[in-house]
Amino acid sequence: MKTRSTLDEIDGFLNSLNTCHDVDSVINLLCNRMNELGFAKAAYWLRWPSKPEKPHIILTSYPEEFVSHYQAQNYGTHDMVGRYATNANLPFSWQSIAQRYPITRQQKIIFHDSSSVGIKEGASVPIHGPNLTKATFSVAGDLPAGEFQQLFSFHRHEIHLLATGAHERLMMLGLGNLDPIKSLTSRETEVILWISRGLTYGQIGERLGIQDDTIKKHMQSIFEKLGATNGPHAAAIAIVHGLIVP
Repeated sequence: MKTRSTLDEIDGFLNSLNTCHDVDSVINLLCNRMNELGFAKAAYWLRWPSKPEKPHIILTSYPEEFVSHYQAQNYGTHDMVGRYATNANLPFSWQSIAQRYPITRQQKIIFHDSSSVGIKEGASVPIHGPNLTKATFSVAGDLPAGEFQQLFSFHRHEIHLLATGAHERLMMLGLGNLDPIKSLTSRETEVILWISRGLTYGQIGERLGIQDDTIKKHMQSIFEKLGATNGPHAAAIAIVHGLIVP
């Protein structure tokens, strides 16, 4: 019998996301939760529609050979799920858009190749982020169409909430920052290390023997180099890129 997660369980999942310090941990946590809900496969797709030269980021529990094939065949430019998600605001089933719009020959090939690896039915959550980023989180499997639709309808609000929470954590970890990370000076590395450990500017100043104003200047330089907006954001990016070990 299907049961919905309680508010405490959902809150627990969101709190667990905050303990993830790398991208793989976030995706594994999210995919495992989707599996518990009955969805065999899941995928997170980050892209920049206004900047087609930027490579897409695909993080998924789909078979690796299928993902490699998908990228090699440039399926992303034809995938109707991604196209629809670019302008959608609410979760949707793939079946609903297949019934609403004509399917091209290339899209039929994508559906055929997906079905061959157990991705026969699916549903997606569109996520719109800063800097014109677009993300899509999808759940999929090989359940009969009617059974999959019922399962998705039952859990769609939870999927929407958890996917959005995971996206926010991934952004905090610097996933959307594709520009090369500039190296930090030894002093900047010391400062951001202590920031990652929760120290205030005053406490850091006492440890390093420098004034608050000097720390602020170091932090401003760190923000510019890492593309961060605040201390925790900068610390997360530094951890993800191996600049510090908290």
